[in-house]
Amino acid sequence: MVPTDPTFPLVPVANLLCAVGLLALLIVNFVRRSHAYNFAVNILALALFFETLFIGINAIIWADNADLKAFVYCDIVTHVQVFSYIAKPACTLLITRQLYHVTTSRSLDNNFIKQRRRDITIELAIGVGLPVLVAGALYYIVQPSRFMIVEAFGCFSVSETIGLSILLMPSWIVTLPLFSAIYYCPRIIRFFMGRRKLHAEAQSQEFDNPRQAWHDGGVRLLILGCLDIILTLPMGAFNLGDGIYGAVSGGDFIFYPGWAAMHADWAPFSYSYAELKLDGRLGLIEQYMAISTSVILGYAIIALFGFAKPARAVYGQLFWAIISLVGIKPPERQDPMADGQSLHFKTNVIESTAGDYTATAPSGGPPTIGAVTLAYASTFSLGHYSKGSNAVETTGKDIHAA
Repeated sequence: MVPTDPTFPLVPVANLLCAVGLLALLIVNFVRRSHAYNFAVNILALALFFETLFIGINAIIWADNADLKAFVYCDIVTHVQVFSYIAKPACTLLITRQLYHVTTSRSLDNNFIKQRRRDITIELAIGVGLPVLVAGALYYIVQPSRFMIVEAFGCFSVSETIGLSILLMPSWIVTLPLFSAIYYCPRIIRFFMGRRKLHAEAQSQEFDNPRQAWHDGGVRLLILGCLDIILTLPMGAFNLGDGIYGAVSGGDFIFYPGWAAMHADWAPFSYSYAELKLDGRLGLIEQYMAISTSVILGYAIIALFGFAKPARAVYGQLFWAIISLVGIKPPERQDPMADGQSLHFKTNVIESTAGDYTATAPSGGPPTIGAVTLAYASTFSLGHYSKGSNAVETTGKDIHAA
């Protein structure tokens, strides 16, 4: 076998390793369950796992050929591609929406449970419902062929540049990230830039836990959302504009040819690597970029969330669970309350910024905020939930008590 792709085996190796890393991250989230990362990140990681897995497998199966085979497999792969195609900008919208709500003054009231249920419904509708709808019914309406095989890259979904196809398919990868970038991102960036000042001041005054003042989980979400916008929006806009320009200049741009005409030539077809090169360097660049954005985004998720402290703790638990099967026990942790040791809490005052509460612990009693008394020292930030006798969940407001 002589692969036609000069970069072989870079594409299959990079994508399969990315799929393994994403699978490990999803397993960690399953183990952590209620403490797992948010819904949008999990849906995005799941979509990227299947996409990178199939890209790696395709690059091996069709490394040196463009044979029409594995029809059922290709049907599954192409619909997963369309699902991931829509899920990436949809999850970006959900991530930026979550961060936006953190930066706004969403107060805790009796309607909090109702608000949370409404948020879950919106996340399910946008993160799962929309990709499923597009990958199913909407894609079939404008699907001219069953699938296509590209030598060295494998099977791909097929669409034509017509008016209805633009409205139902590629419009999502432009409108969703564009809305996120224009409406959500400016306020989010201003919010985190302001929090950097608070974090620097907390470090200079040597607070007990300054890391909570600058919640790195929110920073990770912000980086992930911005990266997805950078990868998705320019490429989607370029491909959409290039397709429309080519169709209009050729004089064959129509809105919809009709159901019978659209599905008249339903049989799959193949495209050799030599034919791909005939399209010019731009065609090759578009093809490589189409399979590169997912693996880049997948590795970004692994780097941002796969090496966080909670994930490392789960890795350690899994490691010792496996090692214990051969009789090796993990080292025992020393109890901080043993041998008469006690825990001491310092009393600090954190200077508040807009939207923050300041809590001061009076001598001999717990810290108070107005008429609210906290049972013990705690920090709530970016929706972080800490358990206690008077524990509450908050979004949009930070409560710092030392």
